[in-house]
Amino acid sequence: MSRCPVGPEYAAVLTGAGFRRHPLGGRPAEVDVYRRPAPGRWALEARQEGRGGHVDVGLTLEPGGGTLVGPVHRALSAPALASALPHITASLEALAAAAESLRCPECQSWEVMREGKDGPFLACGQPRRGRKPFDRTVRLCRRNLVVAALIVYREPGSP
Repeated sequence: MSRCPVGPEYAAVLTGAGFRRHPLGGRPAEVDVYRRPAPGRWALEARQEGRGGHVDVGLTLEPGGGTLVGPVHRALSAPALASALPHITASLEALAAAAESLRCPECQSWEVMREGKDGPFLACGQPRRGRKPFDRTVRLCRRNLVVAALIVYREPGSP
């Protein structure tokens, strides 16, 4: 599906929750997203996929229309978005706050995810550093972490 302008019913809900319209593309009405600042360098972003389609809300670092990081919250209707938005924003802001604490313990640089022979691990983001793992326990615990990739919200009372 392609991105399109956020419908007026969704836009009213997002604006009421502190999101602001951020146009993308060549013309202002061509494509837009709604953004709200989150802790640190993060932003909450809402975008609509397809005409009359659902709205996805997630975290991003990119300045608009970028990749959504972490779980994506999908609302299938404006009433579903209105009822779930307080929970969605609280959970994404908590995730952003937790991500802000992931820094190198020595130089305070941002972390990066690297792939190693034992699987993915967090390492220092500075190029001059050897990208060594912060702690072996990060690698040992990675299989115990469960993060839902997509959380879907329907209108209250619908199956």
